Amino acid sequence: MQGGSIMTDKKMPRELSDFGMFLKIELVKKGITQEDFAKQLGMTASYFSNLLYKGKGTRSGTKYLPEIAEKLDVDIGQLYKLLIKSKKSA
Repeated sequence: MQGGSIMTDKKMPRELSDFGMFLKIELVKKGITQEDFAKQLGMTASYFSNLLYKGKGTRSGTKYLPEIAEKLDVDIGQLYKLLIKSKKSA
């Protein structure tokens, strides 16, 4: 092909929401993997991953906030604010 662009099947990387970035940082601080944390919450790693990213098809995560806050020992109010901010900017 000369002078053209080549389309690939590669997906564009998804962007973490503020909520997702906060959760990932807390998980790293505590030495917990996303997969292990998802299991602790009783969900698949894929479902948990969808809580962390911006964009169409992501999960709200609202019903899991109390359990996430408790397991990570963080303020639920802070989590809720980050979640709302993240969903508004998606």
